[in-house]
Amino acid sequence: MGVLHRFYRLLVMALCGAGAAVAAWVSGGVLQSDGAAHDAAVFARARLAGTPPSPSPAVAVVGLDWASLESDEIRSLPRTLMTPKWAGLIDLLSDAGARVVAFDMVFQFSVNSLVPNYDRPFLAALARHGKILVLARTGDTSPASPFLFAVGARTDPAALGLTELLPESDGAVRAAPEGFPDGRGGLLPGLAA
Repeated sequence: MGVLHRFYRLLVMALCGAGAAVAAWVSGGVLQSDGAAHDAAVFARARLAGTPPSPSPAVAVVGLDWASLESDEIRSLPRTLMTPKWAGLIDLLSDAGARVVAFDMVFQFSVNSLVPNYDRPFLAALARHGKILVLARTGDTSPASPFLFAVGARTDPAALGLTELLPESDGAVRAAPEGFPDGRGGLLPGLAA
């Protein structure tokens, strides 16, 4: 079985190398094939290593997936009306010892303009935990002004992170930038920072 296993590893490495060479030939140069070569190297490493490395216990990602969106608790709730749920989540994560809580969604609308005080729990949570919160924005879209004020974004630029992802020449996104040029020689922080 050891010989077969070694043969399989060599075959996978050869196929990955051949794939990278074909990608370089088809794309017409090394620069455009960097992404394909990177992908092939990551694939080969994963196949050869067998099991992925354990994630850092210092980082936890709390995701809102389709199963969550279909749960009985929030199925019929539009995302704009979820601010009371986000308030509870912020409190829960802070109580659990989170040093940073970043939202990878732009809170563009405040329901307070339609239903007075609807966003009050969320605004209170933003104000209470503003030092550990980062809200997402894009180049064109910022959070609604009540949320900006509550989290302290007017005085602390680290309270906002740009969420743009820049594809490489082959269209794949392989990294999230830590910052974006602000047009004045500085950098605006990205959500990854």
